[in-house]
Amino acid sequence: MLTLIKLETANVVDQGFCIDLIKFDNAQSSSSLGTGRLQGAKDDRLQGAKDDSEDYRRGGYANVASLPLGPEFTFTAPTSGTNPNGMLEGCNGNCSTHWNLGFDHGLAALAGVKIESGLASCAMPLIVTGRSEDKISNEILRLCNGRCANAIYNTTIALSKRTEPPGVRTFVGLLTNWGSWVSCSMYDALSQWIVGKGEGFAWADTLHTSRIHFVDAPLCHLGRPHNPKLLAKRSGWDDEGSPAWVEACKRYGLRGVQMRQSLGMGNLVYSLGIHGNSPMARSCVVIDTLGFADYNIFSNNSPCKGYHDFAENYCRNAIHGSLAPQASIEQRYIGSYAMASQFSFGFIQVKQRLEHNLGKTHMVRRGGAVWEDKELWSSFMLVDCGVIQGGAMGGGCGEDMVHRMMCRVLNDVIDLGYDWSSGDLSNSILTLSKGKTDRDSFASAYTKIAAVINYASVKNPDSSGSILIAHAHAWQISDSRHPVIACSLVSNDPGLGPTNVTATWHHVGILGLKPTKLVDHNMQEGELHGKHVNLTKRTWDMLAKDSTGFAAKVLYYGHVWLLEQRAIGRVPTADEIAEVEDSLRVALLTVMMEFARADAVEAIWCWTIESWCASDMMWHAMIGSTAYFSTRKVGSDRVDDKNVLQSWTEA
Repeated sequence: MLTLIKLETANVVDQGFCIDLIKFDNAQSSSSLGTGRLQGAKDDRLQGAKDDSEDYRRGGYANVASLPLGPEFTFTAPTSGTNPNGMLEGCNGNCSTHWNLGFDHGLAALAGVKIESGLASCAMPLIVTGRSEDKISNEILRLCNGRCANAIYNTTIALSKRTEPPGVRTFVGLLTNWGSWVSCSMYDALSQWIVGKGEGFAWADTLHTSRIHFVDAPLCHLGRPHNPKLLAKRSGWDDEGSPAWVEACKRYGLRGVQMRQSLGMGNLVYSLGIHGNSPMARSCVVIDTLGFADYNIFSNNSPCKGYHDFAENYCRNAIHGSLAPQASIEQRYIGSYAMASQFSFGFIQVKQRLEHNLGKTHMVRRGGAVWEDKELWSSFMLVDCGVIQGGAMGGGCGEDMVHRMMCRVLNDVIDLGYDWSSGDLSNSILTLSKGKTDRDSFASAYTKIAAVINYASVKNPDSSGSILIAHAHAWQISDSRHPVIACSLVSNDPGLGPTNVTATWHHVGILGLKPTKLVDHNMQEGELHGKHVNLTKRTWDMLAKDSTGFAAKVLYYGHVWLLEQRAIGRVPTADEIAEVEDSLRVALLTVMMEFARADAVEAIWCWTIESWCASDMMWHAMIGSTAYFSTRKVGSDRVDDKNVLQSWTEA
């Protein structure tokens, strides 16, 4: 049994981890920024639309801090860490596949820009200056039923009035506006369909050319005998942590929200993987805190509200401080990262509140969705993964964006049973399986995902998008939120065996083809923590270079221990799993803080390949998650959802 102790959250921003950030001494005061529309904008109203709710107005991209006056951001990112070229600079020359970022051209036209694709070797769309003949369409925007119509209307007007060539601001503004529009379309249509009044689909674009079909099909896997509470999804907002975790946090200067297992591991693994243990990485961690916090718990209810306010002020100051003529490239990078974060988190807040409000009035099991247009769907997942900021500034061509989007798909694997039971519309497994929920269809979907992971790990494992794949795996297992270990051990499926194929996302995700090209994992037997196990040669080579032993602990607690338990057919107790998760978190935090950036990335990649491809451990996690569905409980992990829906009923 773990001994839990209380974490202090007061006065956390003036010490430790937060002190070594990119500074903005001449930034505009956040108190003067306000929360309305763009400064100087006309008080435009969408005739006939309802007022946006206060909750919606808190959305980042409707905030003046998201659309500061001044030039667009288009610049080369700092060269330390991964590939330095940004999204607007096009392909880095390493792409071998055609993939088009297909966000809605109709909404792009509303904002007064046009899209030209096929100009780069990876077909990454370039946004160019152009005067659209289309006027702002009240009818199109009113389809939102007023829930976000005015915010989108004013944002598109502000974007269309700019005179400089578009840059990061326009790109992320268009993507998140479209993402919010799609979310409103889906949840409006779903609320009608589940009471027998709708047609069973939503529009995926303002032009009404593509549909999103709703699916209601059986989904249940009883699994090995287990306590039903073992699979309950947790909030990840624990106010308490083990003594070992608290000691590790203090040793490395983590404070406040960063000590929360879900937020700390989620932000640290990725940002340190991209930038190394540096002020730039720590600045990104502070900014990313806002998105993680708002998605699962409203900030005004947060046990770390003081830290959240600090992060929000830092984000606003970074945006405006980066506009100064004397701003360094690092300051401009962080300012752009913060700007894109505000857009991205604004969309996520819209989606969160729509899901939450629907849950107040409907008790349903339905909620799966299948997209017709796979390119639009891929773009929506990119928006929905909440990391547009990294893609816009941190590296990328089309392929890098695909791999960034893959973190969204990896989350859907472990969330399959939980999303289905809570009516989440964005799980990608159902689109990959074409709406079918039989074992063969799920197996085909999983194999395609693992094939792309194989491809990314070999083709370009050190790009910002590829690192995000490995980050997603590490975060899921160690975040105290997703019961990945429990799900993987509850599954009594016979298994798929290793995934020995490799393919691009365009091949398997967009075209829907079966992967056929083989990859050799080169398995070798060895000893790890006194256990004889088969791991890839790549993993043994990585472990041989580690004199600290912490990489070995990550592999043992995060993978080998699970293999042992599955081999004997045992489902451990919740306390045993909690002990293993805690040991894993401490080891992972140590690796990220102590290892050189490239060595830490390689360690996490080896772990990812072992669990997803060289074995079928994550297949069992996906199948095991559906056992939760048999409890008839809603799978939401948000604090504000706990008193809304406790269980679903047959439609």
